[in-house]
This record gives sequence, C-alpha cells and structure tokens, in this order.
Amino acid sequence: MAFKAWIDGLKTSQVYRALKIV
Repeated sequence: MAFKAWIDGLKTSQVYRALKIV
C-alpha cells in the first residue's frame, strides 16, 4: 500500500510540474 501511495504521489507531482510548465 505504501508503495502504491508513493507511485501516486510521484505521478501527482509530475502532473503538477507539467501543468506549471504549461
């Protein structure tokens, strides 16, 4: 479960970064 939460957090941060770039 912790691993999945870490993956979800990583994806969220990547999406957030992509939105900031755009």
